Amino acid sequence: FFKIKVTLSAQSTLVLGLVILLVGLAAISAALIKAFLERLSLPAVVGYIILGFCIRLFDTELNFLTEQTEQTIDFLAYVGVTVLLFRVGMESQLHNLLNQLGKASIIGLTCIAVSGTIGFVFTYWLINLGLLTSLIVGTALTATSVGMVAAVWEKSGAIKTNEGQLLLDVAELDDIMGVVLMALLFNVAPVITAHNMQAIGGTLLKTGGIFAVKLILFGLLCTLFALYLEKPLMRFFQRFEKPPELTLLVVSIGFVIASVAGLLGFSLAIGAFFAGLIFSRDPSSNKSRIAFDIIYDLFVPFFFIGIGLGIRLENLASALGLAGILMLAAFVGKFLGSTAPSLVCQGWKPSVLLGISMIPRAEIAMIITQRSKTLAKDAMPGSVFAAMVITCLATCILPPILLKRAIPRWIKNVR
Repeated sequence: FFKIKVTLSAQSTLVLGLVILLVGLAAISAALIKAFLERLSLPAVVGYIILGFCIRLFDTELNFLTEQTEQTIDFLAYVGVTVLLFRVGMESQLHNLLNQLGKASIIGLTCIAVSGTIGFVFTYWLINLGLLTSLIVGTALTATSVGMVAAVWEKSGAIKTNEGQLLLDVAELDDIMGVVLMALLFNVAPVITAHNMQAIGGTLLKTGGIFAVKLILFGLLCTLFALYLEKPLMRFFQRFEKPPELTLLVVSIGFVIASVAGLLGFSLAIGAFFAGLIFSRDPSSNKSRIAFDIIYDLFVPFFFIGIGLGIRLENLASALGLAGILMLAAFVGKFLGSTAPSLVCQGWKPSVLLGISMIPRAEIAMIITQRSKTLAKDAMPGSVFAAMVITCLATCILPPILLKRAIPRWIKNVR
């Protein structure tokens, strides 16, 4: 018995060692990929997903991914998505958005409606996918990833122009609405999977109403926390910790708020986003960006690596045809949805630049796609998942290349 126990302990130590080795190598690879792709003005997200897919390819030959390894990567991915949405919330400047709400809301809401509708129509009627899958794809395609192109605008010296600020405001509204739509989708998904079409209208209305009340109450609690508790709490922590250690406390509070959202029936991602919004209004809570960037760069890549791991080789062949159709929906939806209303507010050149800049899909789109796999057995088939990943990669690669050439020529007073 003692020998068996020692043997099992040695095997557990070996498995744990392999898990830590893989995590360490993945983290090193992610850092190198980010540095390399930034020199090419390409988003690191592309490299992270490809890294995850390469790990999956190697596993098909070497069979080194154990159940414990995949569970560890899943856990790190959950932490990563929490940190990711926390950062999205922290970078949302609501007071600036409210000042620009008139112009930004017209463009943003039109863009969301058009891109979501086109995504749904293409998947439901053209590809003939199910109702829930089509809603997932349509919702995922509403969310822009402005971070993919903001660096190009900044390097071109155009981010502080009127056109650049309008882009940030529209994208910010886009992110907020994308998170809200994601939360609503995940709450009504169980009703849709019941397939009782006669009662689905009333049930969806009831479920949506309950969700709206819960979201308002949670938002109210977060608002009260931001107004009356956040600053006193930060002053208390500042007596014991200074930046960058203080940033760790801020992120830890964000995790607590995210877990409360999870207990209330929302996803951790929704809670993390609201937690980020709480701290976005107080500059003292995120003074040390370096510390937060370290946390971000450590955990967030594992979310996208996990997406790459989720692509199965046997699904790629059927995914390529689907990806072509979804790419068309992704490019046309955002470009048309943002360019058309923008023409009312500004000229055609800035409107075209805005349309191109709104095309990329990454963080929120991938969160919706990834988490939808847990909603129901057939909610996100493997081929559709792979097609969505390919689509997001395409939308992240092409727009920055186009903008790098167009911005200096079409925007005045930039180098």
